[in-house]
Amino acid sequence: MNIMPDLLKKTKGRVGEIVDSWRDYPDRNDRFSHSALNTFVNICPLQHRFSYIERRKAKTKGPYLAFGSAMDEVWKTFHDTRAKKEVPKRSDLLTTFAKVWAKESRDPLIDWSKKGTREDWAEKGPKVIDKMLDSEPDLEVLDTSVHFVVPIIYSDGTKASERYLCGQMDMVAGVKGKRVIVVDLKTSGSRPPQEKLNQDFQSWVYCYALYCLFPQLRDPDKLSFRYHYYITTKAIQFHAFDVNPWTAQFDRICHIVRVMEAQSESGLVIPRRTGNFFCDGCGYQQACDDWTPTIPMIGETTNDDLS
Repeated sequence: MNIMPDLLKKTKGRVGEIVDSWRDYPDRNDRFSHSALNTFVNICPLQHRFSYIERRKAKTKGPYLAFGSAMDEVWKTFHDTRAKKEVPKRSDLLTTFAKVWAKESRDPLIDWSKKGTREDWAEKGPKVIDKMLDSEPDLEVLDTSVHFVVPIIYSDGTKASERYLCGQMDMVAGVKGKRVIVVDLKTSGSRPPQEKLNQDFQSWVYCYALYCLFPQLRDPDKLSFRYHYYITTKAIQFHAFDVNPWTAQFDRICHIVRVMEAQSESGLVIPRRTGNFFCDGCGYQQACDDWTPTIPMIGETTNDDLS
């Protein structure tokens, strides 16, 4: 689909672009994603450093990442079909799932020891698809898989960073021609608390991107964000959660980016050892035990100081 790029051509006063793939532009060191911000603030600053600054390769991955990638493609196929005024076929969705799952689930880094076997996860696919066919709301699909690159600017026009925010929106939908909703698919083993969703940077960043790209949406009554969650319990559940980020959160993105950049330059960072879900799912298992800052301690001299 290419509706969003066509709309963008007719939009005046925009900043940023819709691109074929945000991963190709700009250079990876010149961009931030919602995942980077979320890792830094809500998960662990050291995990952020390992992943986004030092670019360490993770030691393990959870199977839910492979499953989520497969369901993302299924969901895209579902809504692309609806956008053409056609009815999605179960057989087509099953074929899409099987194709992507066969590839993603072969990743050697996946740790199958805690979250079920490859076969266990494969069995969830058809169940989620059946629930999707039964429960997915009939929205006016404007576009799917929308890749964006936007500058990081305060609401008063001040540039917060020379870097960019990049990402991919699963779907952009309309509501009776009056509102635009960014919709993101999630699969999870449990229902998330609303407060967690409110604090997640994905909704903030994606709405901020549309705020930059389409000035006509700079009204809280015209733009919102919605998660479509499929809870993969024995009986698959569907829940839609609405989040409505606005200007205050957009400026907070700018503040956090500046803190991240300052901390990256200083090297002052410590792990957040909570022993909770995030530690259990961290791809750098126990690496924080061996990590030490590469900066001098207070009062310590360096070779540069002595020269």
